[in-house]
Amino acid sequence: MKKPSFLYLLIGFILTLTVLIFFTISSYERLNTMISYSDQVEKTFRVMNKMEGLNSLMKEAETAVRGYIITRDSIYLEPLTLAKNEIPATFEEVKMLVADNDVQRTRMGLVQNAARMRIQVLESSVHMVNEGSYDSVKNDHMMQGRNLMESYKLGMNKMMEYERKHLVDNYQQKDIYQRMAPTMFRWVFGLVGLAFLILFILLLREFFKRLKYQEELQLQLMALKQSHAELTQLAFAASHDLQEPVRKIRTFSDRLIIKQKDMLDDDSKKIIQRIDVSARRLQGMLEDVSGYMNLIDSREKKKLVSLKKIIEEVRDNFRESISQKNATITIGNMPELWVYPAQVRSMFRALIDNALKYSKTGQLPAITIYSEQIEGRRLGNAVPHLDKTYNAITIQDNGIGFDNEFRDKIFQIFRRLHTQENFSGKGIGLAICQRVMANHNGVIIADAKPGEGATFTLLFPRD
Repeated sequence: MKKPSFLYLLIGFILTLTVLIFFTISSYERLNTMISYSDQVEKTFRVMNKMEGLNSLMKEAETAVRGYIITRDSIYLEPLTLAKNEIPATFEEVKMLVADNDVQRTRMGLVQNAARMRIQVLESSVHMVNEGSYDSVKNDHMMQGRNLMESYKLGMNKMMEYERKHLVDNYQQKDIYQRMAPTMFRWVFGLVGLAFLILFILLLREFFKRLKYQEELQLQLMALKQSHAELTQLAFAASHDLQEPVRKIRTFSDRLIIKQKDMLDDDSKKIIQRIDVSARRLQGMLEDVSGYMNLIDSREKKKLVSLKKIIEEVRDNFRESISQKNATITIGNMPELWVYPAQVRSMFRALIDNALKYSKTGQLPAITIYSEQIEGRRLGNAVPHLDKTYNAITIQDNGIGFDNEFRDKIFQIFRRLHTQENFSGKGIGLAICQRVMANHNGVIIADAKPGEGATFTLLFPRD
C-alpha cells in the first residue's frame, strides 16, 4: 500500500521536473533568440549611424572645396582635412560591424574605394586652384567628381536599403519574441505551480496516511512488546516453574516404586513407570521450549568460525550412535563464516540426529555434508534477496525421507510426521534449525522423497 503511493509521488516529481526543465530550456532559448535579435537591431542602428556619418563627412568635404574654389580662403578646407582623417577609421568600424555579411562587406569595399578616389579628386582640385590651372580642366574634373560621388551614393543607398530591410525583419522578430516571453513565463509558472500544488496535495495525503500507519505500527509494536514479555515469562516458567512439578512427579514415582515395591503388583509398577516416562518426556519438552525461547532473545555474539570444525565436534558427540548403526558421515570442504557458534552447533546436532534417527531398516545410514556458493537469482522465491550470493550448506541422507507436501509443516514446533512408538523425539529439532537460520538472516530448505532420503540446505548470505 505504501510502495505504490511513493511510486506515484516519484513519478509526479519526475514529470514535474521534466516539464520544468523543458520549459526552462525553451524559455532560455527564446530569451537568447530575443537577445540575438536585439543585438542585430542595435548593430544595424550602429551601421546606419556610421554610414550617415560618412555621408555627412563626404558632403562637408565637397562643400569645403567648393567654398575654397570660390573664395580662395583656406579656412574652408578644414572639413576636407577632417573628412580625410576620419573617413578611413569610420570605414574600418563599419567593416567590423558587417564582417559576418558577405554582401555588405563587398559593397562596403566598393563604397570605400569610391570615397577614397573622391577625396583624392577633391584634393587635386585644391592643388590645381593653388597652381592656377583649375579653370582649364574644371569641366572634366567636375564630371569625374560627379561620377565618383554618384558611384559612392549608389553603393551607400544599397547598403542603407539593405540595413533598413534587415532592421525591419530583426525588429519584427524581436517584437514577436518579446511579446511571447511573458506568455511563455506565465505558462511555465502556471504549469509548474499546478504540478507542485498537486504534488503538495499528494504529499499531504501521504503524510496523513503515514501518520495513521505510524499510529497503527506503534500499537502493533506495543502489542509485540507485550507478547514478547509474555513469551519471556513463558520461557522462564518453562525453564523454572514448570520444571519443578515435573521433577516432583518423577521423584514421588521413584519413591513409590522403591518404598512400596513389595506391595505393588506388576500392573501398578507398569503404570508408575509410564508416569515416569511421560514426566521425563514432558521435562525434555520443557527444556526444548526453554532452549527455543532463548534462541529468540539470544545475547550470543557472532564469531568467525570454521563450520567444518563445528560439524566434526557434533559428529564426535554421536560416536556411539554412529557406531551402533555403522553409519558414515562424509564432510566436504566448509567455509569460515561469521555465525553464532552455539546456535549453529545445536542446529547441526538436530540435523545429524534426525539423519541417524530416521534411517531405513536394513540399509547403512550414509550422511553427506558439502558446501557451495549459489547466486540468489538461481533460488527464486526461496530467498528474500535475489541480488545476494549465498553459502549453501547441504546435509543429505539416505533415510526414510518424507512427502514434500509436509516440507513446510516439519519446521513447526512439536509437529511430527511419525508416532512416538515408531521414532523417538519431541518434534522441535527442525523448528530450532529454522530459528537459527532466521537469526543469521538465512533460510533452510527441505527436499525429500518417501523412501529415498531427505536433503536440508542451509543458505547463509555472504556479507
